[in-house]
Amino acid sequence: MSSDVSETISDSKKGINELIQQGKPFNPKHSRSATLHTLGKKIFGWQKSFAFCTDAQAFKLVDADVAGKVRDYEQWVQRKTSGLPHDKLMPILGIPITELLFKADVAKRKTK
Repeated sequence: MSSDVSETISDSKKGINELIQQGKPFNPKHSRSATLHTLGKKIFGWQKSFAFCTDAQAFKLVDADVAGKVRDYEQWVQRKTSGLPHDKLMPILGIPITELLFKADVAKRKTK
């Protein structure tokens, strides 16, 4: 479980770094909001898969481990995005850029 959380966070960090440092296209699944949503779904699934357990201590340990990793990730994202222009910040956070959406709509209308 722990390695799956680490891998999800690592993939997000890699995508964010590539956007910031190299200007590479950004995969929305690596955004902060998508990453946290993915982690939430995985953790919910894990708990349901192990619902037969009789001791809450194991879940408490998983929660503490995940919380530490998420806290570190949140601080990392904050440091990386501090001072970024909105055209890089918004995708990292998982928020659409309305200007780009508008331009895409206009381009679609022109091709029809």
